[in-house]
Amino acid sequence: MKKTEERNYSIDFLRFVFSALIVYYHILHTNIISYTAGQKLYTALQSASSKAVQIVECFLIIGGYFLYRSVKATANRPFRSFFSDRFFRLWPVFALYVVISFFFLGLSLEDAIYELSFLHCTGISLAYKGIIWYIAPFFVGSIFIAALIRNMKKRPAAILLAVIAFLGYSLNLNYSGGGLGREVAYSFISLGLIRVISGLCIGVLISMYAESVPVREKQGLPASLCWSAVEVLTSAGLINLFVFNKGLFRNSFTAVILFSVLFYSFIGTRGYLSRFLNRPAFGFAGKYSYSIYVMQQISFWLLGMTFWENTDFLYRHTLISIAISVLLSIALGIAVYYLVEKPCWALYKKRRDDRNK
Repeated sequence: MKKTEERNYSIDFLRFVFSALIVYYHILHTNIISYTAGQKLYTALQSASSKAVQIVECFLIIGGYFLYRSVKATANRPFRSFFSDRFFRLWPVFALYVVISFFFLGLSLEDAIYELSFLHCTGISLAYKGIIWYIAPFFVGSIFIAALIRNMKKRPAAILLAVIAFLGYSLNLNYSGGGLGREVAYSFISLGLIRVISGLCIGVLISMYAESVPVREKQGLPASLCWSAVEVLTSAGLINLFVFNKGLFRNSFTAVILFSVLFYSFIGTRGYLSRFLNRPAFGFAGKYSYSIYVMQQISFWLLGMTFWENTDFLYRHTLISIAISVLLSIALGIAVYYLVEKPCWALYKKRRDDRNK
């Protein structure tokens, strides 16, 4: 049987691709447009990529998958250890973003306090907007789900997670008319928080199911061809949704369905596409995805003071300008990974391990 705990580079590849796509989406929808003097191609690309906002659901499902694995790996350690691991894994880069936003981007002191406390967009903070709105709900939701998994048997925990995911998505979709919102509904329900928890639940459920149905080491040709077709079709559906927006999918939950099927196949490298991508050359950049995502607003601020000031170039070279903007945003995320995320995590782990000796 195939070992499910081996590193899967195809998943890392998905994380990096989605981080690049969400940067592309945010560049077009909240930033570069104001510098382009109404150039038609920018507005056309903006309209075509409008559904890329749903990429967040993919990040959440991937996060749920790794959350379950992390909970299992730390089952013999105190829960406070899991809590601190999760906090120090997310907080340093996020804190850098908050500090820069406070001093240079007009973030208020009150909002900075809520951001740094991981309370933004959880229903406690009144604010819910912003490019990286889901980081705080992701932390809170992860702690909640981890506590649930650690204190329940697997089957009842799975049933409860499925109920939570169904009710959470159902409430959000119906309140938002088929979309997925993050505001506060009915005066007390944070749609952002329940959206994040619902996505994490689905990722955990996929991980649980994959664990109970391991893939055969030598899968037959018919099964491989069937799964390859599934991978190609679901990938095409997601590309159509996120990049071209052909109007085929009106209910935002469609993205959850398509990605869940694709992700399940990628977990077990069931098709030829996932097998081809399960190589270090494709997966090495996945480790940068968190820093890229968190620091994108800072990169847009820097681009606005430098490259985007050359409006004539932006107007005449649309695709090149977008490509350069995406690459520079990715470069900043990579730099922050090596300057902040990686050393801070290494320092925390060293101190944690020293205390546990």
